[in-house]
Amino acid sequence: MKISWLFYKDGGNVFQPGFLEDPDNCLNSNAQLLKSSGYHRFIYRLDDKLVKAFTFSNFIEKLKWKRGFSAPQKEWNIMKALFKEGISVPEPIAIGHTEENGKIKVWLISRFIPDCVTYDEMRPDWKVPGAKEQVEKLAQLISGMHAAFVVHRDLHAGNLLWQANEKKWYLTDFQHARRGFCTRVQLEEDLTQLQHCLGKKVPVRTRVEFLKAYIWNFAVITETTETHSRRDYHSVWHEVAENLRGYDLSQARSRSRRAFKSNRDFAPLKVWNSGKGFMRKGESRLLVEDVCALLDKREWQNEKYITRFERKGNSCFAIYDHPQGKVAIESEQTSLSLLEKLLPFKRKDRRIWRAAARLTILHIPCERSLLIGRAARSYAYAYLVKGVFNFREAFQMAQDDPVKKEQLLIKLAKLAARMHNCGIVHGSFTCENLSVSEDGALYIRDFKKMSFSSNCSWFGRVDDLARLLASSGSALSYCEQRLFLRTYLGNLVEDIDARLLITDVAYKAVILSEENER
Repeated sequence: MKISWLFYKDGGNVFQPGFLEDPDNCLNSNAQLLKSSGYHRFIYRLDDKLVKAFTFSNFIEKLKWKRGFSAPQKEWNIMKALFKEGISVPEPIAIGHTEENGKIKVWLISRFIPDCVTYDEMRPDWKVPGAKEQVEKLAQLISGMHAAFVVHRDLHAGNLLWQANEKKWYLTDFQHARRGFCTRVQLEEDLTQLQHCLGKKVPVRTRVEFLKAYIWNFAVITETTETHSRRDYHSVWHEVAENLRGYDLSQARSRSRRAFKSNRDFAPLKVWNSGKGFMRKGESRLLVEDVCALLDKREWQNEKYITRFERKGNSCFAIYDHPQGKVAIESEQTSLSLLEKLLPFKRKDRRIWRAAARLTILHIPCERSLLIGRAARSYAYAYLVKGVFNFREAFQMAQDDPVKKEQLLIKLAKLAARMHNCGIVHGSFTCENLSVSEDGALYIRDFKKMSFSSNCSWFGRVDDLARLLASSGSALSYCEQRLFLRTYLGNLVEDIDARLLITDVAYKAVILSEENER
């Protein structure tokens, strides 16, 4: 097996004996496998080196290699260019390839960065000493990369490494990167992706200061400080915020489809009566097994740990008091119709599971799903209960505390606005389907009628708000309703006719109230 190697500087003397002749054998015997991912890629740690091994077998991948724009070739060239410019990237060492049995094998080798954490794991806050310095250094690094005419195109928090000993950031994974003249739109795509990955895990103030430092450092590097102004920051912030909504929705749409496949978030599960289902990874395996064992019993509703049980037609609702937390179980006796067999996405159980996954991805607070499973003639959905009261009960308990009442209303208005900004219509947005925890946090539940789209329809928006006001009864006064609607309108990302919305909501709420009284 003849392997062609290309070294950066004089890197041929840093390898173990026999590595250059047979890398695979050396990696399998001496290296530590860190990760396996797309592009038939395996990542190893060999001493102080990071080795990415690729195998190209199909026509498109081999054509990209022949043309010189395959993933390892792009990463090799961009790492060399950035390292030469003084940008903090892993030092490139060598790249080698061989062709045998109709396949192309490639090994990309760089320096391994020890004792580092990703930006997502750090979650810096302004209360932590040195957090501002970390954010400023990150802004300098990304602005330096953009000034060197490189767009990363995969700038998520996992590709940003912080080395605590050196107090230095490193950029990694340039397989999707592009080098050349960068337009403003391309630069903002990197910033939008980074803002999406940070989400609510990083405080807004930290993200704002990051953009300020990024724009200023970019102006310093490109020698445009004389034309730099506060308008640059404001324009970039608003453009990134506008792009962020569309990016969030597209990512939530694609990731929620993976809820029915084995991946980093979800795992397949064998459930009661030889059925199949899925569980959310990271949850207690003992808790999941206990719930499955409970549902496998014929008269499980009579168990002593069931503290609440309600039956309505073919469906039932129960609270399972487990030592690791309260679990709500929704079960329904139903067989699949012909339409549901032909179109699986029409199934109730799949809609509930996918809705819970999408809400979690969009950072909309909801009851945390635990598992879902379907047997021959039934399905069950279980989630961890966070709320103690429904919204009406919590609001009535706060009658003697005006400040707490106002805080609850503002939280509710922001939650409704966030849901509608993401194109989500609940369909049953009532006080009973809003739970409140002991610390005052709000959570959405009951996803059976929930629908998703790019933009929230006018009739869906009015229906949700009207159902909420109608279900509140006399709990909300006229002034409190105005406070709720005013806060809701102030948190929308689009301009709508406020008077028409208030009129339509009030009219629909009266109709729904009369129907409830009947």
